[in-house]
This record gives sequence, C-alpha cells and structure tokens, in this order.
Amino acid sequence: MIALKQKLPATFHIAASFDGRPENYANVSLAEWYPFISSWHPKIFYWQWSNAQQGPDAALANAYNALKQYPKPVIPMLQAEPTGGQHIPPDQIKKAAKLAFDTYNAPAVSYWRLGSIGQPEFAAIQTVLAPYTAGYGSSV
Repeated sequence: MIALKQKLPATFHIAASFDGRPENYANVSLAEWYPFISSWHPKIFYWQWSNAQQGPDAALANAYNALKQYPKPVIPMLQAEPTGGQHIPPDQIKKAAKLAFDTYNAPAVSYWRLGSIGQPEFAAIQTVLAPYTAGYGSSV
C-alpha cells in the first residue's frame, strides 16, 4: 500500500468498504488500512442481517461506535436490496439515511444494490434529504 500511495496524487481519495458488523472488523485489519485511506464505507445491511426483522438503528450505532477509534469520515453503504424476496419498507430506507446524516453526521450515504432495487426503493431514496443539497437544514 505504501508504494501505491506514493504513486498517487496526494489528493487521491482511497476508501475502504467492508462488512459493517464490528465482529468482522478483525478480518479487515482496519488499523493497517487507517493510515492510507480517506474514508470508511461500512456496508450496513441491517435488513439482511436481521432476516427482515430490524431497522437500521442498532447496525448504524454499532458500526459508528466501533469506528470511533479510527477517526475518518464514515459514509455508510445502506441496504436497499430486498432480502429473501422481502422489500425493505420505504420508511426504513429513509430512516437509515436520516440516522446517518442527523445522528452520526455522515457526509454522504450510498445504497446497495442498483441491479436489485425496484421502484419502491428508488421512490424512498428520492425522498432522502441529504446535507449540502438545496434547502437542507436552512432556515430559509
């Protein structure tokens, strides 16, 4: 990684994406990646992990708490893909983003997985209010 980093422009953004469950972080060697990356992108697939039973609250809290020791921006990759044929309720898709932005100050979010997301998921994603976009958080 040192040789690669030396060849890249200093402003080149390198991100690390991984299973967002803290019990799997040891397999990722976060401490080894930490000096070389610009941001973390944990996959937060709460719907899949809970067999379509739980919302994003605990999964996001666990990921953010575990990453505190490695202070870099965290941009969660949120699940929008159905699990076992069960669509994620649109309110859960919106809630996951709202938690990331409002509770954890995420600079952005992304969604998994374009080829599997359908109209209900896209409709929910389109209603997400992201920071730094027109009117979000403004008093105007």
